Amino acid sequence: MGLAQTAEVFWQTEGPDAAFEIIERRSGTWFDPELVEVFSRLRDNAGLLSDMASPNVAARAAAMEPHGLALPATDEVLDRLALAFSDVVDAKSPWTYEHSRGVAEVSEGLGRILGLKGRRLRKLRWAALLHDIGKLGVSNLILDKPGKLDPNEIARMRRHTTYSYEILSRVQVFSEFAGMAASHHERLDGAGYHQGIAGEELTLETRILAVADMYEALAAKRPYRRERTSEEALTIIDREMGCGLCPAVVAALKTFLAQSHFVPYQVAA
Repeated sequence: MGLAQTAEVFWQTEGPDAAFEIIERRSGTWFDPELVEVFSRLRDNAGLLSDMASPNVAARAAAMEPHGLALPATDEVLDRLALAFSDVVDAKSPWTYEHSRGVAEVSEGLGRILGLKGRRLRKLRWAALLHDIGKLGVSNLILDKPGKLDPNEIARMRRHTTYSYEILSRVQVFSEFAGMAASHHERLDGAGYHQGIAGEELTLETRILAVADMYEALAAKRPYRRERTSEEALTIIDREMGCGLCPAVVAALKTFLAQSHFVPYQVAA
């Protein structure tokens, strides 16, 4: 894998001759000479040359998957994939660790209270788990900043919803809820981001994600403010009700919190 990733970088930036040259030059220092010898034999492989020059290298690579080893995209498999990717996203910063799991737990609870069932509820959970996947494209200097963000940093942070949509929409099994996941910062009054959609254009699932994400973020510990109680978080949410957040979903949140033992993740001191 180490040899392959180096070869790919030079192949795409400087061409196949440069890739073979750099790999051979690093034989015995960076790379195992036996592997370098095997790689060198690929120089005259017309199929590899064609695949690497293809505008859709990913499709060529997928076609090489061994027969019988494909993993079907069942709901159970998607459950595990969404959970695994959410853990990768949240591990990027200690301050957001388990944030996505928390948003998913709250979203699913609100969805049940508001009558969502079956696959519709399941898609809501997947969208909640993956809503912040775009933060993988945001610098940790911003994510972990121990203070308020300046206007430029705020703009860069807000791009994460666009990144979430772009990432999820490229994966066929995730594309059907990419728009939902990326709309968690939209508001009823249209002042949200990244699309600025408002009112009736906001689906119930989008409204649920907005409330769940805001509650978890407000109630969890952050580096730039003191800890809040659940009641303090709800007070802030109440001020946004009607203009930014859906009143019915906020009411469902209060019901959920009264019926459950949900506790936002708190970073150890």
